[in-house]
Amino acid sequence: MENNQAQPAWVNNRVLNNYDYFIKLLTKKLFVYNKTGNYYGTMNMYLVVPSLCITTMTSIFSFLSNSDMFNNDTQKILITIVGISSIFSTMMQSLGGAFGYSTKKEMFLQAADEYDKILMKIQFEKNNPNEENFLDIIEKEITKIEEMCKYLPPNWIVKEWEDNNPTVPIANQVNIQQGGGENQQLINLDHNLVNDNNV
Repeated sequence: MENNQAQPAWVNNRVLNNYDYFIKLLTKKLFVYNKTGNYYGTMNMYLVVPSLCITTMTSIFSFLSNSDMFNNDTQKILITIVGISSIFSTMMQSLGGAFGYSTKKEMFLQAADEYDKILMKIQFEKNNPNEENFLDIIEKEITKIEEMCKYLPPNWIVKEWEDNNPTVPIANQVNIQQGGGENQQLINLDHNLVNDNNV
């Protein structure tokens, strides 16, 4: 249903266009950050699950190597398997820590959740504008999220969004009109979606 309520005097086409810009920008960020978080979660599982399986098998072989069920030669073989398995388990745990997939997953999914909340705020404000400095507040919130998530999303995820949404402008800057006056501030809110060669 169309809102027939009178708009405040400071609401003009430029302000409404800025609302639309932020909605498109945050929709893009929400997709990219969600997919990135899920991607890093999957990569983390590729290291965690085999490591857990190896650790479990190592414990079983270690128990069997001390059992009287097997002769000395078999026990030596089991001990060797335990030693080799422990090396692989340690290596995979070290790789998991070095790549930081778990940390990246949590950061991107948390950022996506925050972007989703901001997107909802903008949609409410667009339908019923009542804060003249609303865009300034949103700018600070987005900047805070970007500072919290220090990693960049993989290039192929950003490209996937751009290929599937060719009509959505990929702008790096937007003019925000402050206080309904003539002064404007040039801000950069899309720098966290630049190409990253590190997957």
